[in-house]
Formats: sequence, structure tokens, C-alpha cells
Amino acid sequence: MTAFHEINDAIADFVNAPANRRLRAGTGAYSALFRGGLFGQDRSVDVARQLPSQSVKVLWMGMNPNVPGSLQHILADAECDGDYPSFELQRASGY
Repeated sequence: MTAFHEINDAIADFVNAPANRRLRAGTGAYSALFRGGLFGQDRSVDVARQLPSQSVKVLWMGMNPNVPGSLQHILADAECDGDYPSFELQRASGY
């Protein structure tokens, strides 16, 4: 398990906690910590192998303005799954 997996698991645990359940609908693939490529790799496990020997600067922001529907899902209905299934797909993909 890599740091990417641990953080994605922590995101899932957080939005699935009863007190935070409303946030689950606004959590999608766009919420996964790592998407894209780094060090010429695109699978999170391969990127994690490179981290001990290479450095990277990271800007981590708490909102994605390119997904305005995320907020709408949160506000709409606490029982709505919204974009969450796409987060689970991203999380399971290894990318």
C-alpha cells in the first residue's frame, strides 16, 4: 500500500462517517490525491516507488472549481451518491 492508497482510504473513511455523509455526494474521481503522471509513470504504485529518490513539490487545494456540480450534489440530498461512484472507480484503478 502506498501513501496515495492510504490518503484515498482516509478520504473514503471521512466522507462515509455518519457526521460527514453529506460530503460523500460531492466526492468524485477528481477528489483522488493523485491523477495524472509523475516521473514518467502513471500508476500510483510506480510513482510511490520513485518518491524516496526524487523530490516533488505539491500544491494541494481543497476545492475543484472545475466541478461546480460537486457542491450542488452536497447541497441537494444527503442520501444522494452524486459523484462518489467515480471516486471508488478511481481509487480501485491503480492510476
